[in-house]
Amino acid sequence: MVAICVLVGEAIVDERHDALRRAKVDAANISASFEEQIRTNFEAAANAAVEIKRQFESSDAPLDLEKTRSAAPVYGSPSIDITITDAEGTVVSTTVPHGREKTSLADRDYFGVQKEGDADLYIGAPIHGKLSKRTVIPLSLRLEKNGKFAGVVVTSLTPSLLTTLHRKIHLGEATAISLIRNDGVRLVRYTKSGGLDMSLPAISPTTLKVLQDAGNSSSSGIFMGNGSPDGIVRIQHFRKFPDLPLTIISGVGRDEVLAPVRRQELTFVGLGLAALCLPLIMAIMLNREINKRVVQEAALDRESDKVRMEHAALLSISEELANERVKLRRTNAELVAAKSRAEQANEAKSAFLANMSHELRTPLNAILGFSEIIRDKMIGNDIDRYASYAADVHKSGTHLLNIVNDILDVTRIEAGKLELHEDEINLDTLIHRSLLDVQSQALAGGVLLAAPARNLGVVLRGDKGKLKQILVNLLSNAIKFTAKGGRIVISATPEWDGGLCVKIRDTGIGMSGDEIRQALELFRQVENGLARRYEGAGLGLPLAVRLTELHGGTLTVDSIPGEGTEVSVRFPAKRVVFDKRVSKQRFAETVPVKIAS
Repeated sequence: MVAICVLVGEAIVDERHDALRRAKVDAANISASFEEQIRTNFEAAANAAVEIKRQFESSDAPLDLEKTRSAAPVYGSPSIDITITDAEGTVVSTTVPHGREKTSLADRDYFGVQKEGDADLYIGAPIHGKLSKRTVIPLSLRLEKNGKFAGVVVTSLTPSLLTTLHRKIHLGEATAISLIRNDGVRLVRYTKSGGLDMSLPAISPTTLKVLQDAGNSSSSGIFMGNGSPDGIVRIQHFRKFPDLPLTIISGVGRDEVLAPVRRQELTFVGLGLAALCLPLIMAIMLNREINKRVVQEAALDRESDKVRMEHAALLSISEELANERVKLRRTNAELVAAKSRAEQANEAKSAFLANMSHELRTPLNAILGFSEIIRDKMIGNDIDRYASYAADVHKSGTHLLNIVNDILDVTRIEAGKLELHEDEINLDTLIHRSLLDVQSQALAGGVLLAAPARNLGVVLRGDKGKLKQILVNLLSNAIKFTAKGGRIVISATPEWDGGLCVKIRDTGIGMSGDEIRQALELFRQVENGLARRYEGAGLGLPLAVRLTELHGGTLTVDSIPGEGTEVSVRFPAKRVVFDKRVSKQRFAETVPVKIAS
């Protein structure tokens, strides 16, 4: 037994040594692979900076980096951003797309280093780029004219491009790869669980001392430590870059490497304990089996009595099951109905999203197209045409804003967060302003408008903007679904209880009862040929209903297919003030609305 324990111990020790040796080889291979990839990217950025410096100092003409990069690929790949500043730190040329405002880089540490006279390549710590708006690692060189400081050229690398190799090779859960500047500043660190991390502090003093002790005598080496930010003990391999002040450190988790060995240790220990305990276990099992047979005989008698009692209970349960079956059928029917409603809601959402993508893409294409013509001056100096295009851009932008505002209003209403800004507004003014908003649409559709006579003497209490939005949405819908030559009449009538009813009646295509219910639902549209003449997200009528309800009123729709539609908006008496001097017969008078062509 002692000999077996000795052999098992030797095997475990040998396996531990082999596992650690393999881990050292893995760490060295990982650092070598990543060192080659990272060195290639840094050398490309450094060569680009050197070439820009040479061009800048040998020429009196200012450099246009975009044209220079297009003409000479030696200036680096498109993933490398290049920027030139003047002696004050102001950006004078860059490959990074940005606005026309001036940007100063005088507060960057690399600018101070180069301004002090260090003409060597300086690799800075990761920073958030002012122009690129992302985290980058800057490489900088001093620029001179006639022996004097003239500015800085900066080439910037995105850290995520430095370690793309991790996607192609398998790394352990505890494996960590760090890119270190020779002064101990950590530029970037990658782990499988945390991904890329550029917010970590400098390396630990212990790790820095290992690198300093190696000095120039050794370009690579192995050491073990727990100086990592996560406290994991790793078998680490460092490799210094030959021409750059950088070192890459790859570490393999010691516990992860030794985990299989520890499992083997547990297996061997368990087998030994099992061999020692086997006779005792067999005696216990035999005694338990004898006792089990005795207990089973007594249990059989009790079970027979229990079965008879359970049979009687089952008879009563069967009746309960019958009742439950009826409930299940009812529940299934409700689930089928709920599923049908959910499918209808999903279809409505899909239709809304498809229509919304069209409604957003059309004005965006117009904005992009016309703004590109204006930006590039494609038609020379024709100011009138440019103004016309600018008007089209403004119209498309206004349309986009209206769509977004409608969606936001619906969202606020559904969430119960839309607040009304109460005020008093004259009904004549409200109707007149609403008609002005839709007169261009009516003119384009060839639709006639009629409104009540002026001076009705009615004042409404509510949110001016939302009251106008109700009428504009209803008038716009009426125009949209009315063919050329049709007529739309807006009228106001006092109610018997002191309220007010505003009606909008058209001679359009009309709707059936099912179509009315569909039109009143959010994100649903009644599909027909005339509905696509004008843009729209299908929110106008549902939004008008909810805005009316916020004012304590009601909105109803009466329609006959082929004859037209009448929408009635009723406001309660507490929101209406009548001028008693105005005759109620005046409410029945309507006059045509003159539309300016």
